[in-house]
Amino acid sequence: MRTLRAGCVPSLSGAADPTRNAHHDVCRTHLVQRRTSRTSPWYFDGNRTVPENIKESQLASISQVLKKYVNEGAFYYQFGKQAAIGKITFQSFLVLLVMLTLAQFFYFRDDLMKTLVASSYIGLLGPLSWIVIFKSHSYLHVHINCLFWYLPLMLFLFVGYGYAVKLLWLRLSKPLTS
Repeated sequence: MRTLRAGCVPSLSGAADPTRNAHHDVCRTHLVQRRTSRTSPWYFDGNRTVPENIKESQLASISQVLKKYVNEGAFYYQFGKQAAIGKITFQSFLVLLVMLTLAQFFYFRDDLMKTLVASSYIGLLGPLSWIVIFKSHSYLHVHINCLFWYLPLMLFLFVGYGYAVKLLWLRLSKPLTS
């Protein structure tokens, strides 16, 4: 049995097809160049062919990218046809997470609430890790990458908010005993 080099596909006759191998080499070279141009900051030093937005994404700090996402709208709303479109940002949900945490420690002291708050913070690690690891991609594609905030962070937050409202309702609806 004979072995084949990577990227070399045999033809029906059993011999290697040199045109197909050359095509694979061109594709592999293109993929390596695309990856290098978008992920390596040293690639564009002195290279004038890299687009300006890619250079900008490489030079942006993690805090600049994070600011773009925190100020992005999580939900958009409009009351009436003539009203302006408003937005609720991710920043407001992060503030609510801090408020939920404080309410858990000082007011509710419930095991399920503690689990939901901890899960929310663990869910926050997903979007933050994506922003840190794929900083340039995150800088350029804010409109696409907002999805990472919804799964699983926003899911845990909504369940936590609902459970907090339930606990608050139960606590406020108890009759006062003297």
